[in-house]
Amino acid sequence: MAAGALGETSVNEGLSKMAVDKGTARSLRTAAIRALGAQRATAALLPVAGDGDELVRSAVYTALGNGADKAGGAVLLAAVDRERNPDLVGIALGSLARVDPAAALPRARARLRARSTDELRQMEAAANVLGSHGDTSDVSRLLAVAGPDRAPTYALRAAAAVVKRFPDQHDAFAPLVARRAEKHLEDLDLRVREAAVAVLGTVGDDRSVAVLEGFRRVERADGLPEAAEAAITAIRSRGTPTATPNEVEARLEALERRLEELERP
Repeated sequence: MAAGALGETSVNEGLSKMAVDKGTARSLRTAAIRALGAQRATAALLPVAGDGDELVRSAVYTALGNGADKAGGAVLLAAVDRERNPDLVGIALGSLARVDPAAALPRARARLRARSTDELRQMEAAANVLGSHGDTSDVSRLLAVAGPDRAPTYALRAAAAVVKRFPDQHDAFAPLVARRAEKHLEDLDLRVREAAVAVLGTVGDDRSVAVLEGFRRVERADGLPEAAEAAITAIRSRGTPTATPNEVEARLEALERRLEELERP
C-alpha cells in the first residue's frame, strides 16, 4: 500500500499494526500514524504515544490534534508537561490547543519565552495558542517577549491576532501593538520587517501611516514597499479611531508601564 494512499483507507488492523511495529520502516510507521489521525482513530494511536522514537511520537502528537476525545487530550497534556525536547513540546501544545484550548492556555503562557534558539518552536507554538485562544490580558505578556532570533516577531503576530479577535477593545490595545511593530520596521532581518508591515496592516493607526510612508520610500527589498502601501490603504480604510489623541496616549502610557513591570526579572 502506498504511503500517500493510507489516509484514504478505513481504520483497520493493518494500519494499527504498522504504527506500533518497531521493525517497520519509520517512514511507513509515521504514514500509518498520519492515516489514523486523519480518521480520528485515537484509540489506535494511544499505544504508540510512548514510543522511543521522537519522530514517531511527533507524528502521534500531530495526529491526535485531529481528534476531540478526552483520551487524546490527556496524552497531549502529558506530552506538554513531560517531554524534554522543546520541538515535541511545541507540536503537542499546538495539538492540545485544538483538542482542549482551556488546558493549553496556561501551559502556553508558561512557555512563552525562548531561552535559546532550541526553544523557538515551542515558543512559537505558545504564541500561536495565545493568538488563537488568549484574551486581551495576554497582549502585554506577548509584547514583553524578548529572546533569540524571531521570538519577538512570533509574539507580535500573536498580539495582533488577539487584538483582531476583540474588536470592541481595539482602541485600548491596538496602539501599543502598532508602536512595537513600527520599531520592527528597523530590523535588519527581512522577515521581521515583512511581519511588522503585515501587523500594521491589521492594527495600525494614523501614526503608523506616517511611519509606513517613510519606510516605503527607503525600503529596497523586492515587494516590501508595495506591501507597506497596501498596509497604509488598509489602515485608512478603517477610518480614524473613536478615542481622542489624549485618551490613546493615556492608554499607551498605562500599558507601557505594565510592559516594564513584566520585563523586570
